[in-house]
Amino acid sequence: MRASPNRTKFRPLSMIKQRVVPAGQRRVTIPFSVFRGLVFNIDFRSQTQFYLGLWEFETHPCIRHGLESARWMIDAGAGHGELCILFRRHGCQAFAIEPDTTALSVLHANMALNGLSRSDIAVLPKYVGTSIDQDHIGLDRVEVDRSKPGFIKIDIEGFETDALESANSLLDESDVTLLIEVHSKELEAGCIGILSSHGYTCRIIDNSRWRALIPERRLVSHNRWIWAERDLNSLPVRG
Repeated sequence: MRASPNRTKFRPLSMIKQRVVPAGQRRVTIPFSVFRGLVFNIDFRSQTQFYLGLWEFETHPCIRHGLESARWMIDAGAGHGELCILFRRHGCQAFAIEPDTTALSVLHANMALNGLSRSDIAVLPKYVGTSIDQDHIGLDRVEVDRSKPGFIKIDIEGFETDALESANSLLDESDVTLLIEVHSKELEAGCIGILSSHGYTCRIIDNSRWRALIPERRLVSHNRWIWAERDLNSLPVRG
């Protein structure tokens, strides 16, 4: 596998941007990509790619597919809430799981910018996984309508397999599309193994070749996404 272009040290475009773009956030409407029409406070020094629709661009086909079919979504590692806001605006029941208080503050502000009240998205200030305590929640405990198709995004910096292990019954009983970010070969293999055991077909979303010119800022060499869909023939027959 070729080295990740997102770790290149020579970033001429970034260097120019740091010199000419003023610091600070401004309220903007996103003009491109799946997030087109949504409103966020953007710092162009660090979020230009998101504004232009280039940040994690490789995942957008999976997101569009989820928007077409899902009736509920779980955003594990919701961050600033862009994805769960997008799905909620498309009529999905949305759950944002995010333990970081600073991120939660931005998430709530972004909800307000897009005309959503705090009751429109179920925000769970917890970690995701199999631990049984007040700081964690398993995906099986999120109250979704399992008779309807759903979408799950997992981006929790190294605990992806533990999150999947907390979703055994949800994965078995529901028609779910999953989008999972992984940062090591071991985690990637572990996630694929768990999903395959539940009857899911997995595809790797690799970085585009043009990332050599327009890289994302990544601290790790292995950064890819897994796109998983349920084999409908393996779903239980509902009476």
